[in-house]
Amino acid sequence: MRVNPYCLLLAMVLGGAALDAQTAVPPQDVPSVDNTTPAWTLADRWTVDPVGLTLGAIAGAPELQFSRISDVLLAGDGRIVVADGASSQIRIFSRTGEFEQVFGRDGEGPGEFRYLTLVGECSPGGLTAWDPRLHRVTEFTWDGALTTWAPDPGSGMPYLGVSCLGEGVAGVINALPAPPFDKTYRLPTQLTVWFKGGATVLATVPGGDRHF
Repeated sequence: MRVNPYCLLLAMVLGGAALDAQTAVPPQDVPSVDNTTPAWTLADRWTVDPVGLTLGAIAGAPELQFSRISDVLLAGDGRIVVADGASSQIRIFSRTGEFEQVFGRDGEGPGEFRYLTLVGECSPGGLTAWDPRLHRVTEFTWDGALTTWAPDPGSGMPYLGVSCLGEGVAGVINALPAPPFDKTYRLPTQLTVWFKGGATVLATVPGGDRHF
């Protein structure tokens, strides 16, 4: 007689469960705890204050109209900096939300942007902006005067990350061109560092293994 192995396995599981039900002994000396009231009251709850500052308006002055905000910076002195990617502008507001200054525009010349994505305080007393399409770091004073702009001396490939490193230095990680897709390879990345008035490739790091 052939026995279906699945039926045999099911019988063993059910038999074991029935045996456990017959021989199981409830634990002894285990206290029973019934919670009838919460451990905290409404007076202990956390609350969040309502929003006290709003920037922008549905209808109003051009500097209050935003489209494709790419970055927002809360400066050390409390001012708010908004990078508006659609207009290629950097707009500065006071800590109370009043408009103060705007600079930058669309283009490829000094102080202009094709794809404004980041603004930060990379150097004391100024603002640093990054444009990955132009592969360029630009620095302004808080009044909007252009102080430094430097192209990326790296690969020209899309960037993977960018950040302020302090003391007027910004770092960008670029992807390098990939080798032919006919074997296992490592996609390298390149660290570019901007110093005052110039830039240099600091290191090239191999990436993880990829298979094609």
